[in-house]
Amino acid sequence: LAVLFLATGVGGRAAPVGDVATDWKAPLGFSEAVLAARGEVAAPVLDDPSLPVGSELFAGRRVAEVNAETCPAARTLVLDRTPADAYEAAKAAVQAKGLKLVTDDPNDGRIEAAGASFWYGMKDDLVVRVRPDSAGARVDVRSIARDAGGDLGRNCGRVTSVLKAIQG
Repeated sequence: LAVLFLATGVGGRAAPVGDVATDWKAPLGFSEAVLAARGEVAAPVLDDPSLPVGSELFAGRRVAEVNAETCPAARTLVLDRTPADAYEAAKAAVQAKGLKLVTDDPNDGRIEAAGASFWYGMKDDLVVRVRPDSAGARVDVRSIARDAGGDLGRNCGRVTSVLKAIQG
């Protein structure tokens, strides 16, 4: 009962969103391989998703706005490192989180991976983009659930923990 209470307590505070990204102005998409692995019944990957009108607190609002309120740590990471060093740190962070690499493309600065939740095995897909920046490197991350609806904060936690691991 305690586990159920904690799960529903966390779920009651988490936004009904299963899509968290650091950059909604230039959103990260997924490769054809990842989209195929997600399957036809998976939640769609959209550039500017909105919550359904029937969802309670955040009804009809853009996911980008909801992310800004409910997952404030999900922000673009600017590092004083070369893009190559930032890429290696990002790859190491993704692997350390136990995610399975799908795409490892240092030339394009792109990493894609898949993971599942510990308790229920709910599947998520993650993409990392590393680009040059005047300060060194700019890192963006997006994690999206394959199932539609809320994820009890799982993808927010994944994005923020990957960002922290990249920072070192």
